[in-house]
Amino acid sequence: MILNDPPFIVYKICQQIVLHLPLEISYKISLLVAEIYRFFRKKDYFNLKKNLEIVFPEKDKREIARYAKKTFRNFARHLIDFLYFPKLNREYIKENIKIEGIENFAPALLKKKGIIVITAHLGSWEVGGAIASILGYPVNIVVLEHPNKKIQNFFIQQREEKGSNLILQKDAARDVLAALKKKQMVVFVNDKDYFDSGIKVKFFGKEVSIPRGTAVFAIKTKSLIVPGFTVREKNRLKLIIEKPISYKLSDDKNRDMKNITQKVVNIIEEYIRRYPGQWFYFEKL
Repeated sequence: MILNDPPFIVYKICQQIVLHLPLEISYKISLLVAEIYRFFRKKDYFNLKKNLEIVFPEKDKREIARYAKKTFRNFARHLIDFLYFPKLNREYIKENIKIEGIENFAPALLKKKGIIVITAHLGSWEVGGAIASILGYPVNIVVLEHPNKKIQNFFIQQREEKGSNLILQKDAARDVLAALKKKQMVVFVNDKDYFDSGIKVKFFGKEVSIPRGTAVFAIKTKSLIVPGFTVREKNRLKLIIEKPISYKLSDDKNRDMKNITQKVVNIIEEYIRRYPGQWFYFEKL
């Protein structure tokens, strides 16, 4: 029964509140929730500051703390954006979300190639996939399984109702390859290796394991790799699609995989530096 699942109930209640209040009011409430959450999640706050010190070694502790506090607030806004999905449509996008660089999908579409979209836990990344789906692009999103099945189904429903196809991590090897062979779009969130099975590359000067999926499928399918980020500027969302990442393949597959992954990480680093306070990496880097 739904009443026996408190986390799921919280999501459903919060969504009803968000859908029945003006969005700006929901954002203001989320700021209070963010401050309360930060107070009780001291380890997350500590980890954020340590990570930001690595990203910005030139900044003083006061500015690092300001970025960390801003991160909690922006993460709360991101959750509001996700809960607001039922009202996200073409009209809302046209009036409220700025889109820059959508033409960078064209080279792949003209050449009838698959598109690997790389992004990060930055800004409101969930909204980016929904926008592309609503605008008519064939979007597939690789997602992790949630331990709570009701919550997982809720997340899946949110995304699928906007037109995205969800690929669970356990099915990725088969389903991602199939989607790219159909010349569709597959979205990878590339800044966090949840299974410690990635490729070691330099991430802000540290050797960090980064998911290998982008490189593996790019080599197999010769798909274009297109960076895309949905960030918040002056409390307004902006979807930015970058030009495809240039890569050449050699006869050394391992070297190619490392080179491609490093190129992916380099652009993620650029966006994290550009939008401090919007990178949601709560574990130690």
